[in-house]
Amino acid sequence: MTPTAATRRLRFAALAALLCGALVVGADRLAAGLAEHAIADRIAGARPGLAARPDVTVEGFPFLPQAATGTFDQVRVEARRAGGAAGPAVSADVRLRQVRRHGGGYTAAQPDARFRVTLADLAEQLAPGSELTELGPDRLRLSRDLLGRPLTVDLTLTLQGRTVVAHPTTAAYDGRPVDPRQRPQLSQFLGRDLTRTLPDLPIGLTATALRTDAGALTLDARTDHPTLG
Repeated sequence: MTPTAATRRLRFAALAALLCGALVVGADRLAAGLAEHAIADRIAGARPGLAARPDVTVEGFPFLPQAATGTFDQVRVEARRAGGAAGPAVSADVRLRQVRRHGGGYTAAQPDARFRVTLADLAEQLAPGSELTELGPDRLRLSRDLLGRPLTVDLTLTLQGRTVVAHPTTAAYDGRPVDPRQRPQLSQFLGRDLTRTLPDLPIGLTATALRTDAGALTLDARTDHPTLG
């Protein structure tokens, strides 16, 4: 059965609408990609210690109306700082909500972030041959050899302001219990102090919680007054 002229016109109109919709979506995603690239370049320029250009995602669709009003529902930034003498490699996942253009910069409503350091990278900052094992949300086990004999120290982690405290709870040397309250002796075993002050976090973030999960140490942070620049 041969389609009528009216049917052909309807099909053509439907196809044209689909093509226009695809072009609009494509243009919207292209604009979002360009904005994400520009933001990533700006962050990389301000943070030369990053291992690579960060991944930036402007979430929410469509993007163009957000760009026109200068208000973005949510912006996600994923970055990684290279490890070295200054400390272990750190992965950061920062979420900025209700990002608004303000003067020559931007503001955001209560951004939050997670910073992660793998236990393997963290162990490299301790005495040679050290290994860290996750025992629970706030507990780690440090293992290493001391004078050819195995030493294990179980640690409880707490966050006190900007200071991470690793408190020894139990210890064993060559299979025999060691009093963990012998703090100077244990500090020597660890090769480092049992406290560590956190560096300044970006955009005015403040550490709020510390935990171990999935083979990493995770620091949660947020702020009510971010400084986005």
